[in-house]
Amino acid sequence: MKAGQRPAECFAPRGIFGSPEDDPKFEGIKFDPEKARALLAEAGYPGGKGLPEITYMLNTNEGNQRIAEFAQAGWREHLGADVRLANQEWKVYVKTVNTDSPQIWRMSWGADYPDENNWVLENFDTKLSLNNPRWSGPDADEFDRLVEEAAASADPAKRKELYLKAEKVLCADSAVIMPLYFSTNMICTKPYVERTFASLTGEQIYYWKVKAH
Repeated sequence: MKAGQRPAECFAPRGIFGSPEDDPKFEGIKFDPEKARALLAEAGYPGGKGLPEITYMLNTNEGNQRIAEFAQAGWREHLGADVRLANQEWKVYVKTVNTDSPQIWRMSWGADYPDENNWVLENFDTKLSLNNPRWSGPDADEFDRLVEEAAASADPAKRKELYLKAEKVLCADSAVIMPLYFSTNMICTKPYVERTFASLTGEQIYYWKVKAH
């Protein structure tokens, strides 16, 4: 991506309360082709043979296309899996994701407020969110319990521990999502401008100063 993006193993980045990004107890899924091939064979598709058609859908964007083509090539090389790429313009894409999504699709998220509740519960709780992945079962039930208990707790340490466990269910145990990277902003500023940088509350331009030449 060439803009200093950090690879992601969890959903919420550092700076969001409860994010496990820098917690040594959290470990997301690593690149492990051998394990992936073993899991594929265990599922009944050794070497990718017999796999039904798989579609990876993305909204039309040059960066999204590059990522999709990279993933497509990797799945073919390491798993023998042929994944079809499809793209749609944003408005159509959002409707498809919400009503008739394919097996794999991409999406991004930005914080409304700096707390994991805004990331995990409000996106993936099977009862209290849109639950676009439409997952269910024991892992989903455990995830709901963790994020709902964290939302109801006033103990910061307990909330962090619950969110760490919830992210592990989401990104590793069930692997409902595949975190890719944490995005960055590239900003050019004249050397004579003293400025602040964007936060969740936006740019605070009234603090900027122009130094005399």
